Order: sequence, then structure tokens, then C-alpha cells
Amino acid sequence: MIRSFFRNSKSIKNKLMLVTSFATGFSLFLVLIIFIFLNSESEWSKLNTRQAIQAEIIATNSLTAIIFDDLKAAEEILAALKADPSIQSAKIVDSNSATFASYQSANNDKQLDETFMPLAKWLRVHILIKHEIIYKEKSIGKVHITASLNNLYRSNLNYVLIAFFVSLSSMFLTMLLSNLLLKHIIAPILKLTKTTKKITHLSSYKLRAEILSKDEIGDLTHNFNEMLEEIQRKDRILEQTVATRTSELIQLNKKLQHQATHDPLTGLANRLLFDDRLQRVLTHAQRTRSKVAVIYLDLDHFKAINDTLGHDTGDELLIAVTQRMQNIIRDDDTLCRIGGDEFTVILNSIESTSDVELVAKKMLSEFSEPFFCNDHELSISCSIGISLYPEHSQSAEQLKQYADIAMYHAKHSGRNNYCFFIKQMHKENVQLLDKRVLLKRQLKTAVENGELKIYYQPQVDMQHRIIAVEALLRWKNAENQLVSPEIFIPIAEESGLIQGLEEWAFREICQHYAKWKQAGLADIKISLNISGYRLRQQNFNLFIEQTLEELSLPTNFLIFEISENEIMQNIKETEKVINQLHNKGIKTAVDHFGTGYTSLSYLQQLAIDEFKIDAQFIHPLGSHFDDNSIVPAIIGLAHSLNKSVTAMGIEKQAQVDYLRDLKCQAMQGYLFSKPMSEQDMSQMLLDTQYLIPRNES
Repeated sequence: MIRSFFRNSKSIKNKLMLVTSFATGFSLFLVLIIFIFLNSESEWSKLNTRQAIQAEIIATNSLTAIIFDDLKAAEEILAALKADPSIQSAKIVDSNSATFASYQSANNDKQLDETFMPLAKWLRVHILIKHEIIYKEKSIGKVHITASLNNLYRSNLNYVLIAFFVSLSSMFLTMLLSNLLLKHIIAPILKLTKTTKKITHLSSYKLRAEILSKDEIGDLTHNFNEMLEEIQRKDRILEQTVATRTSELIQLNKKLQHQATHDPLTGLANRLLFDDRLQRVLTHAQRTRSKVAVIYLDLDHFKAINDTLGHDTGDELLIAVTQRMQNIIRDDDTLCRIGGDEFTVILNSIESTSDVELVAKKMLSEFSEPFFCNDHELSISCSIGISLYPEHSQSAEQLKQYADIAMYHAKHSGRNNYCFFIKQMHKENVQLLDKRVLLKRQLKTAVENGELKIYYQPQVDMQHRIIAVEALLRWKNAENQLVSPEIFIPIAEESGLIQGLEEWAFREICQHYAKWKQAGLADIKISLNISGYRLRQQNFNLFIEQTLEELSLPTNFLIFEISENEIMQNIKETEKVINQLHNKGIKTAVDHFGTGYTSLSYLQQLAIDEFKIDAQFIHPLGSHFDDNSIVPAIIGLAHSLNKSVTAMGIEKQAQVDYLRDLKCQAMQGYLFSKPMSEQDMSQMLLDTQYLIPRNES
């Protein structure tokens, strides 16, 4: 109740009055109780002493009566006790403990008053005084006197009631005096409270509280005014900052919008803007009953240029192609880059098919002249596919699909050619296009359609504690079919889509790690596969730095896995890149170690941190320990080079025991966990950091 009062009462004056009154009344009551206790002890002592004296007098007076066996004289002596109302009874006993004479009070209070009956268990009813009768140094009897304590208890009760009413009266008087005095003390606080409410209501920090006293409340009011001045100053700074940041955000928003809708390399519209422009053009064409052409253009054998001359040269070629194409189309037409080496053109308001043919021939003619990129003279051709609105379709999606089909038909027809879509092509496309071509087309939109997912497989140390996870790319296509990475990764590399996939995957992984870090999960490392030629690209390293900086992430959680063969393809450039990663705090691992060819001298000089033993060497460990000397050799080599080792494809407990004896540092495989989604991985890290083997073979 008291706690509720202090919590709910809005008046500090009432609280102070209650505290002061209660403290005063309780203190006075406590003092009076102590006084009553001391007085009770004194009265008890007096009663005991008085009864002892009376017992001694009776013992002296009754000596003669006992000696001469004078019963009447003894009873007369005892009858003198009537003068003391507290005495209940008395008796004289002889040396044989037989009663010689006795006295019984008419008011025989052998029980406590009804007022004290609840306390009967703890209170004494009477006191008994005994005194011996001595004759010639020999006890010839005793005097017993029994006195009632009711009078003493009644007196104490009266004192307690008086103390209680005195305490109540003092509390009431204190409350009245406190009320009068606190009005003057609380007035400045009430004034300050009123000012704060006014500031809150008006949302104005210009108001100031009046200082009404020079005590602590006056200091509080002064400090409150200083706080208002500081808030007002910071409010002005905040307004200026918000105005500046708003301007910056507007500029940044424009920049981000441009980046979201334009290709960063060529500056052309990307797929997102292409789809938007196409829909707008088709809407206008439907209203004006005009014709539109959609052109898909793909460079022939562009991957060979990337693989032989490097991506820098390939990028320069794409920029040069962009410049030539822009010289051909009209200002109101749209040129887009929607993929690695794939361009699209929207020709609006065309008069006839011959107009489109003229543009296609000009494009082919531009490719007849060589390109000069990074001191290389490049001769390259292109394949062009064309669909027409409304002749072939009125749907934007179908027009894109038909132009793509026509473009592939031009490639299959010998390349360096253009081809208009016809319905027969669609039938042939459904029937004849092999799975790789179909997958490539699906893969181009897999990211945008949300078909790609990042899965994670834990890596554990020899105590089964999760120390890292490997990020794995998974693709479930539009037909809800799970496509193996062994199939779609080579297609992505051949078609130039690998760059977009790896950048998307890296950003997704970083966002997952940032989410885990914010949730306070265990600080673990994430390993991911990166193609060697992609890693050597300067723009990819820049992309890594920008992504990490954007998400405020460190570099030390990353482990880049590179296959042996890719390391050896361009060893000097690879060494440079690995050293750069090492300086940034990013670790590198040799993936599928033992399946390729690597010079031991290069392994010694490269700043590689980890070897990942391929699963094909781990599988035999379950039953043929003596027949496998590759795994001990790899682990021994790693130890001698001061590299860590992770064994892949662990499926049996026997393999774990064998690797533990070889002092292998880490393991990964279905024995501990299958690859799982980010949500499941996050939940696992939240629940436990130790993985018990799932099964044992």
C-alpha cells in the first residue's frame, strides 16, 4: 500500500508530509515503549521486593506459633496480608511440608484478565515467594506467598494505550506543521515543474525557469536553464546538420538511382532500366499504333578474349563496342547492357522491317573494323536477334524472349549475322536447345528472380567446435529444379555471368555476417570460393573494399578459396593478389588440395594460410588406413610450411579419429552437418557452438 502511494502520488509535498509524520510518530512511540518497558521492570522489581519483605516478616512473627503449635495465632498473622490486594494466597508449612496455616484472598485472581488471555501462553499469572522459618539455626518451616500480576499488566496496557494516542497526536500535529512549512519549500519545485510542462507543450527551448531560492532547488533551476541553453544550441546545430545531410542524401539518392539503373562499366542502361523503358515504349506504341523492334546483340567468342588477354582488355572492348553502337542508334532509342557481353537495343517508332535491317547491318559493319584495346588489335563479330511489336507479340517478356531466341539462332547459323524471329524458331528452341543454353538463359535472371541462395556448411575443430563456415551457392531454377553448382558455375564462367554471381554472393555473405554480428553470435570465419581470374581483377578487389566499408565489417572473417590450377595459371599475378589480401587481413586457402598441380617452391613463397584436402582422399580413410599415404603427406607438408589443414567430406567417425592422430586442425562434412540456409545456420550458431556427429558408419 505504501509503495503504491509513493508510486502513484503526484505530490512530493504529500510524500514528505507522510514521511515526516510517520517518522516523528514512530520515533515517539518507540521512545514511550522503551520507557514503559523500563517502568515495567521497575514495578516488577518493587513487587518482588515487597513480597519478599512480607514473607520475611511473617516468617519471623510465626516462629512462636509454630513452636507452640498455635494455629490460631498463625492464621491471625496471615490475615494481616488482606491489606495487600495483589496477594492471592499464603501458607505456612512445617518441616514435614504439611500445611500448618493458610490464607486465601477473597478476590482470588488465579487467571489472567480476559484482555490478556490471547497472551496466556507467554505471560506469567503470578509470582511465588518462599521464605524459611529458622529456629536455632534449623529450618522448622516455610512461608509461601503467591501474588497476582494482573495489576502490573493492566498498568502496562494503560501506558501503551497512552503512548499510542500520544504518537497519533504527534503525527497529526507534525502533519499540520509540515503542511504549513512545505508550502514554502515546495513552491520553487512546483514552479519549475510548471515551466517544464510549458516547454513541452510549446516545444520551445527559449523559455527559462525563474530562480526563487538560493538553496539546492535554486541550483537545480539554474542548472535546468543551462541545460535548456545547451539543448537550444545543439538543436540549431542539428537543424544545420539535417539540412546538410538532406542535401547530401538527395545527391546520394540520385547517384544510387543512377547506379541501380545503369551499368557501372559502360554507363549504359542495365536490365532494370531496360525493362522499364521497354514497357514505356510499348505503352506509347500501343497508344500511337506504331511499331517497335527489340534487338539482342551478343559478342562472339568474347570469353576467349577474357581468358587469354585478361578482363581488363575485355572491359576495354565492351566500352569500345558501346561507343560504336551509340553512334548508330538515334537519340530516342535505348542501348542497354544486360549481361557480360550481351547488349539490347529498343528501336521505337519504326516505319518498316527494312529500317530495323538497316540498323542491324550497320552494327555488323561496325564490327568489321578491328578494335584497339590495351595495345591489342582485336577482331570480333557479333550475333543479333530481332523481335517486332506488334507482329511477334505485344508482351514485353515475350518480345525479349523471342529476340533472345533469334540471337541464339543467329549464333547457331554461323555467327556474325542477324536474324528476325519467326514462330518456327520458338518450336525449334523448345525442342533443340540443349540444357546448357537453357540454363544460361535462366542463369541470367536467377539473381533478380531470387532463385539463388547462399547455404552454409560448418567447419569444426577436433573438439567439434564450429570455427568457420563455408559459403556455398545453390540454385533452384524457375522449374523448381535444383541445379548442381558443378553444372551452372562452368556455364557462368563461359558466359561471363560469373562476375555478377560472385559479386552478388559476396555481398549476400557479408550481409549475413553483419546480421550474425549484430545478433551477438559467435565470431566465426566464412570461407568462399573465388575464381582466380576474377580475384585478379582490380575492380573486384575494389568491390570487396567498398562492400566491407559500406557494411562496416572487418576483413579478418574472410577466407578466399582458390583452386590449385587457378593459382598456377598466372603465378606472378596470383602471388601479388594473395600478398595484397594477406596485408588486408583476408586469408587464402588452396581448395581441393591434391587434385591439381602445384610447385612446392611456389607454395613456400605464397602467403597461403590453409590447405583444404579434397574429399576423394578422405573417403578411403574409413577402412584402409595403411593404403592411404596421401593424407598424412599433405598434413605433414602443411605442418612443415606452417599452414593449417581442413579435411573435406567427413562422413565417418573413424575418419575423425584418424585425422585427430595426424593433428589435422579442422574438418567439414555430412558427419557434422549438411549445408543449410542462412536462417538455419544462424539458429545453429545461436543454440550451440559444438556439433555432435549426426551418424556413424
